[in-house]
Amino acid sequence: EKPTDEEKKEYETFENDDLMAKTIVLTFMKDDLIRVFEDCPTAKDMLDSISSKFNTTTTMYVQLLLEQYTSYKMKESDRVVDHVNKMLVMAKNPAV
Repeated sequence: EKPTDEEKKEYETFENDDLMAKTIVLTFMKDDLIRVFEDCPTAKDMLDSISSKFNTTTTMYVQLLLEQYTSYKMKESDRVVDHVNKMLVMAKNPAV
C-alpha cells in the first residue's frame, strides 16, 4: 500500500526536523567528537549514543570528587557563607 500525500508530507517534515536536531547537537561538539556521532541515523540515536558514552559515573571519578571535596580549603578572602555554599554544590555534584 502506497503512503498518502499527507503521510509523505509528515515523513518529510520528520526528516527535516531530525536533520535540524542532529545539526544543532553537532554544532556544539568538538571536532573529534563530531566524527564519532555524525553517522547516527537519527537524532534520537545520536542522543542515546551520547548518553551511553558520557552518562557513566566511574569509581575513579567518584574518588576524584571525594578527594576534591575533602581537600577543599576556604580562601582567606571568602566569606563563610560563600564557602559553605561552594561545599554544598560540591557535595551535590556526585548525585547529578
